[in-house]
Amino acid sequence: MSLSDQCSALAISIDKLELRRSGNQWQFGNSSFDRPEAAALAYYQNEGFLGACCEGGPILLTLKAAGLDWLVKNNTFQDRNDAINRYLEAAIQISKDKRTGFVDHVARVRSGDFDRNFRELYASDFIRSNYPEISIRFIRELRKVLGQSLVRIAEIFVEDPYRYRAGWPDLTLVRPNQLFARGEIRFVEIKTTDKLHDSQAVTITEIIKKVGLNVSVTKLVSKNSV
Repeated sequence: MSLSDQCSALAISIDKLELRRSGNQWQFGNSSFDRPEAAALAYYQNEGFLGACCEGGPILLTLKAAGLDWLVKNNTFQDRNDAINRYLEAAIQISKDKRTGFVDHVARVRSGDFDRNFRELYASDFIRSNYPEISIRFIRELRKVLGQSLVRIAEIFVEDPYRYRAGWPDLTLVRPNQLFARGEIRFVEIKTTDKLHDSQAVTITEIIKKVGLNVSVTKLVSKNSV
């Protein structure tokens, strides 16, 4: 299948974004980027979005911050630092017989506890190196906009955490907007020449679209070649 055919089969839109390119550098405004995803993120930030381009990092960190007390309580070594640094899919898989408790924590966590948990997570060098440049403001807005959808994501994720840890689109975007009760969220996969991978089709179909969230593909095209 071509990328267009893949998007048609998944019933998601595909948009074209023209940016200048010089060698391996994509350009937006006065800035140059090694990665097309970073250039696309700069474009969307200019449109008023908060976001990050580390695939599923924002969602996984939001789930982890919401369920951190459960992760600590059920940690194999009863070690808070291990609970912070252990991959979420591994922690849930180890305690899969208790995983409904994780979903309950995600549903019930208070805003103050959520903020504290995220700050603690992001103080870890390991977490920051895996999910760079994620701000507390962005994560707060992401949780706010998701609302009960975060609980629905958690319910699906815990059923097969290794299946659903991958395949998230490159960009997770949130735009606070007074026209919407909780703002706007978008998941955007950035493509240049390649096509969607199997894991992306799975996560888009079985989580993002199933939960009813906005997902699309943006194809970057060099203005130099247009």
